Amino acid sequence: MAFTEKYVSSLAGGSGNGLTAGTPFTWAQMVAEINGGLGAGIRYNVKADGVYARTAYDSMWAATGGTATSPVYIRGYKTTIGDGYLGRDSNGALITTNMPQLNYTDGRVELSQRMVLESLSFAYTATGSGVDVFVQVNHWCSIIGCKISTARTNGDSKIIGLGGDWALHFECDYFMTAATGPNQQMAFSTNTGVRVDSCRFICSCTTLPQGIKCDDGIGFYGCLIKGAGSGAGLYADGNKVITIRNCTITGWQDGIFWNTPSNDRTAWIAGNMITDNSRYGINLSTGTAWVGLIGPNRTRDNVSGDTSSSTLDWSQTGRIIPLVTTDTGGPATDYVNTSVNNYNLIQASPGKGVNVPKISDLGAYGLPDPSGGGGSAVFHSLENFIIQPA
Repeated sequence: MAFTEKYVSSLAGGSGNGLTAGTPFTWAQMVAEINGGLGAGIRYNVKADGVYARTAYDSMWAATGGTATSPVYIRGYKTTIGDGYLGRDSNGALITTNMPQLNYTDGRVELSQRMVLESLSFAYTATGSGVDVFVQVNHWCSIIGCKISTARTNGDSKIIGLGGDWALHFECDYFMTAATGPNQQMAFSTNTGVRVDSCRFICSCTTLPQGIKCDDGIGFYGCLIKGAGSGAGLYADGNKVITIRNCTITGWQDGIFWNTPSNDRTAWIAGNMITDNSRYGINLSTGTAWVGLIGPNRTRDNVSGDTSSSTLDWSQTGRIIPLVTTDTGGPATDYVNTSVNNYNLIQASPGKGVNVPKISDLGAYGLPDPSGGGGSAVFHSLENFIIQPA
């Protein structure tokens, strides 16, 4: 069955039926319809025609949501429906020009089950106290090409609850912009099988004990996870099976911290750039029991070392290609310009061409630079070519 198209506008007055671009819903009307159990099979096209100023709890948590055959689909556009996603700029940031901007000074966003958000930009612009999780994701939801940020400074502030069972995050940007205050995580998963692909998590807060708290079955691929000197980039405890593949993890105390590590579920940590952390690249906590494979990864300038236990047998397996740990020298050894979050690898980086599949690069950003040097060539993971700036 095909989607029923409906329209949402920041300029709507509240009397539209949503059936045409000329009679659009308000954002609140759309939320009310979804809460009424009527959203399955509807694609809500949200127009970028002004700021959506929100002060309410936009909670769809208790609603029916989508179904196994028809999700609730909310996507942004500017001129023509479907034009919301414009890729990333030369530094790797999502281009939000065609995305509707939803600014919350209070409240939060809670998704029901089987919902898809695409090409939307959410910001919690107020500091101080407020709800703990700005955007909470439910079972079987997908967040695609969205930007979500929070400026809140209260202790339990979080950007996003990554989801219920089998949620998916693809090509998103998540920002915690407060310098101090929050003291838990920037993001977390509490259910099985969450997958996070080609996303950036950038944290400016120096008080966090954990960047992303991971539950069982979570997988990361092609993600930048950047901290401001606190906590662990990725944190797990107990018996969890976790995959961390082709990510760039930098700027934390521990790049990865595993508290009371798993002893009966095989973890997989490979193809990553794990650099410039003030303690360990991979901290296996007690170092007495952990089942997993590590390698290849590049682990430069992690002050306390590559892993917390170089003698732990499991941590030495899987390295058919060795860890790349041969030098120090700071971020300029590997990355184009970390001050603007450009983590493309320079041509001279030891992380170039040493991953598997053969000749691929380590970390979230790679492929050969045709200019022959670091330069400003741009690689985008969804394209099959290098884009050279004019």
